[in-house]
Amino acid sequence: MAAPGGSSDAQRRARNAALKDYYGCKASSEMADNDLYNLNSPHFNPDMYLHQLIKESSLTDLMDTEANIYKQIQSLDSEMQTLVYENYNKFISATDTIRKMKVDFKKMEDEMERLAENMTHITAFSATVSDTLQVRRDEINKLSNTHVMLKKLQFLFELPAQLKDAIDKENYKQAVEYHLQSERVLEQYGTAPDTASLQGLRAESAQSITRLVAALQDRLQDDQATPEQIRESVQLLLQLGQPAEALCSRVIAHAQRRLAGDLAQLTSQVELARAAADSDRPAELRLHLPKDVLEFVDVDCSSFLSNLSLFVTSYKELFLEPKSRCPEAASRLSDCVRSQMDSLLSAVDSRLSLESAAGGAAVLARALDRLYRRLQASAAVLPEGDAYVRAGMELIGGATERRCRQSLSQLCAHLQQSLSAVRQALVVPAPAPSSAEPPPLAEQLATFLGGLAEQIRATVTDLKAFIQPELSFGVQARFRNTFCRQHVRETVVVGFFRHFVETCRGFCDAAGGEKTSPSVLLLLSRACRDLDTSTVHYLMNFVDDLLRIEDKSGLTPLADINSEVRAAGQQLINHFVRVQGLAVSQMLRKSVATRDWQHANEPRSVRSVMKRVVEELAMMDAQVGSVYEEGAARWEQHNSSDSSRRPYHGPGSQRQRHEWSSYAPSQVDSGLVANIQKLFSERIEIFAPVEFSKVSILTGIIKIALKTLLECVRLKTFSKFGLQQIQVDVYYLQVNLWRFIADEKLLHGLLDEVLGSAIHRCLQPALMEFSVVEALCDRG
Repeated sequence: MAAPGGSSDAQRRARNAALKDYYGCKASSEMADNDLYNLNSPHFNPDMYLHQLIKESSLTDLMDTEANIYKQIQSLDSEMQTLVYENYNKFISATDTIRKMKVDFKKMEDEMERLAENMTHITAFSATVSDTLQVRRDEINKLSNTHVMLKKLQFLFELPAQLKDAIDKENYKQAVEYHLQSERVLEQYGTAPDTASLQGLRAESAQSITRLVAALQDRLQDDQATPEQIRESVQLLLQLGQPAEALCSRVIAHAQRRLAGDLAQLTSQVELARAAADSDRPAELRLHLPKDVLEFVDVDCSSFLSNLSLFVTSYKELFLEPKSRCPEAASRLSDCVRSQMDSLLSAVDSRLSLESAAGGAAVLARALDRLYRRLQASAAVLPEGDAYVRAGMELIGGATERRCRQSLSQLCAHLQQSLSAVRQALVVPAPAPSSAEPPPLAEQLATFLGGLAEQIRATVTDLKAFIQPELSFGVQARFRNTFCRQHVRETVVVGFFRHFVETCRGFCDAAGGEKTSPSVLLLLSRACRDLDTSTVHYLMNFVDDLLRIEDKSGLTPLADINSEVRAAGQQLINHFVRVQGLAVSQMLRKSVATRDWQHANEPRSVRSVMKRVVEELAMMDAQVGSVYEEGAARWEQHNSSDSSRRPYHGPGSQRQRHEWSSYAPSQVDSGLVANIQKLFSERIEIFAPVEFSKVSILTGIIKIALKTLLECVRLKTFSKFGLQQIQVDVYYLQVNLWRFIADEKLLHGLLDEVLGSAIHRCLQPALMEFSVVEALCDRG
């Protein structure tokens, strides 16, 4: 009975352990294994547990404990069933797998038994064969070695004919293989008894090899040989034991000859471009049109760089990868590539220098981009490739700078054309003050300034093609900064404004051979004025915005440009006033110098020259008024009508005027009177700078004219009637010139000096009555 009970306890403990393992229960540290009263303990004693429970618990506790244990039993039973059901399929599958494994193992055992039997039979058969052939084995080995030797000797005897046939068919690679194989055979059997016959074969083979070497070297001299043929020839010659130094020189010489042809093509295109640009060249040279710069780079330059890169790649594989073959190979290659690249860049630079600005910057930009990309691609192959990329970038910088200078020349040429057009358009008489036609000067000014601004905008927009984002060199910060700031802004735009200023100053040069029309001076002065006030600021902002120039440090300030333009405009308007003033002065000077004032007749009217002076000033007023505003005057308009009719008494007062009529010159110190009057009058600056207004300009002209009249009067001696004629002319000028001048006091002061000088130079000073003078001027 003990055995079944022990077996039952062992099975129960095993089931409990399985359940604990399944549910992850750990009893070693949480419960004592020897606890007899713990239901989960392996040493649980039901009798002792029941006895203790009845002893210590009441009936209600016993019933609760019974219900609790019953629930646990049901829960455990349910979990056990679930565990069995979940693993049932696994148990079935494992059973099937074990059954199949038993079947498979049975088959494998049978096959292994058959294999063992076969191996036994094979071993027995091999032993039988070995025993049978043991006697003849040495003989067979000896015959086999003899057969191999005879085959090699047969190859040696046939070698001269095979070499000759391969060389005749130009199958040089096969011939070299024959030779190398024969060398190995001869080295192996060089001490054989038949050495003499083998020496003869060696001599015949050497002759063929000499011929082979000569053929391969001739190929190296052939300019029509392809790079693949050159590479194969060098490899074969190296296998034949030719010195690498000599082959290195031959390969470089062959490459130089081939590249010289490409350079000759580049040079011929440069010459054609130069001939097309030079009208003095022979006509037959100008008949062949050169390739445009884009095709020049795409075809000729790309072909040269491709051939050079292919040569460098082959050269490196032949001479540089086995570095011990030729120690000087690297330096020779660098020297060769440097020479060829210098020639290429020189030819490209010459071709780019012949590119005119008429073709637009877009084509040149694309050509430069492709050139730069070709150089970048070749830099990975060429020795010192980065240096050639930098040299190409310098070439591109020079080409773009040259294009900017060409653009500046175009702007300067456009300026000269515009000035010529203005001169031709202004070769017409100035319109009368009352003319209803629009003044041509204003139209020419608008056309002139509009054309200049449009040309500058078009030029800068065209040059922007060099910094497009798709260009490989255009996105580099260093190039973009130099190109936008120095070349376009400073060289083209600022340079043009300074050329414009110098051109304007040239018109003011009195030593110039060609006389400048006053209308041109007036137009240019107004153009400078408009440039200073608005156009320069607009164009410079346009350039900065278009080219995205944000940092203005180191650049010409806008204020400096405006200052130079303003100074040129001031110089032009001053020169215009001087020229026009001298023109009027010339009429007055001739009218005074050619008249006999000591025998003058009694004045009957105003002299015609004075009328002509007023007419000229009126035309000048209309001309200046077409481009300049009126300007401010120092007198009021409602008082001006009275001033034109104000009695003119000369330098003295009313009492002095009667004294001048009744006293002789010896009785009156007229010089003292004039000097006293000058003390209380303002100093008049004749050649002072004028303002940019019509009144200021006309005032400057009138000051020069009246100053000339004053000086001419001081050089003459007048009779009574001569003085009175001057009095009439002066009053006529006063009546008609007040509307042109800025300060009426200045006009009166100058006219007072003229009349005072005439009185001072008169032998019998006696002035006419004001009513008579007024009547003569009205009649005139």
